[in-house]
Amino acid sequence: MKITPSYSVAFKGGYEAIKRTTAIYNESVRYLTDVVQQNWADIEKIEKPKFRMAHVEKLIHETADNKPLYDFDTRFPKFPSYFRRSAINSAIGIVSAYMSAIDNWVTDECKGAMPKMDTAVHQMPCFYHGNCFRNMTDDTAEIKVFRNNDWVWQKVRLNHSDLKYLKKK
Repeated sequence: MKITPSYSVAFKGGYEAIKRTTAIYNESVRYLTDVVQQNWADIEKIEKPKFRMAHVEKLIHETADNKPLYDFDTRFPKFPSYFRRSAINSAIGIVSAYMSAIDNWVTDECKGAMPKMDTAVHQMPCFYHGNCFRNMTDDTAEIKVFRNNDWVWQKVRLNHSDLKYLKKK
């Protein structure tokens, strides 16, 4: 297993675009949670997370060789691929946790209230370096955000110590 470290960075400025981006990301996770739940019988049979994600992506994303069953691309036009894949994995995790809770509830002879799926998604998308985060210079960087009905690069200011750490790692 490969362990990848993560690091939280505080952005200075650009809050409105980040709020819109986060809202769209969370809306996509809610949408994908429904898709994953409807197709859980097939998805749970797939052992490797990478292949689960690829299976769901084929259900929602149109390519030259693939016609999707769901209208994700219409509902979330030009959605960046790294955000899409991150949202898919989040949705798979939410449904997997819910189905596991249901199984445990049934094993425990249905004692207590039936588990409910967590539909109140409050997640921050991950800005992967190079794909959603780039050009770190002079205490600034560019991040991919949704602004003016398009996905664009927006410059944000960072703490000098955060930028120094990101460049080092």
